[in-house]
Amino acid sequence: MSMKKILLALAVSSVVAMTAQADNQGSGKVNFKGEIIDAACSIDANSLKQTVELGSVAKVALYKGGKSTPVDFAIQLRNCDITSSSTTTVTFKGIAGDSAEGLDNAFAVSGPATGALGVVVTDAGGKVIAPGLTSSAFTLNNGDNELNFKAYMQGATTASSVGVVPGAFTATADFVMAYQ
Repeated sequence: MSMKKILLALAVSSVVAMTAQADNQGSGKVNFKGEIIDAACSIDANSLKQTVELGSVAKVALYKGGKSTPVDFAIQLRNCDITSSSTTTVTFKGIAGDSAEGLDNAFAVSGPATGALGVVVTDAGGKVIAPGLTSSAFTLNNGDNELNFKAYMQGATTASSVGVVPGAFTATADFVMAYQ
């Protein structure tokens, strides 16, 4: 065999070997999503969509205006520049509870759990932030900030053993920042 034929055979076998190794071993796609906002701070991505686990609450704890143990949650702000805005307020928006039951300061719940109950949001000091109302002002620092809140399940003052049906529940609150 001539040297030309040997080199040609080697070249062809190399191409065939590389093609065999190039089989797809998995692939996918990553989408990147975000938003540019005109604000003093960026909202941390982990704070944009949170789930606050209120746990398993005994229905008897909600009778006659009772409440569950408050659970902490926070909104993390990043890269704050307080040159033009040194405070912020937060408004939680959503469907309010039944005002006839005295739950208009709570967010309405949905799901199998029903009755005279709602989810209440407070600031870290325990001051209730009713749906659609603005929180007290938070003082900001340059850099990162953490706005602390609490949430708990609240029964109406009329809630009783027949007025609270056990089961899973959800409540939704969207938040809006307002810098001053």
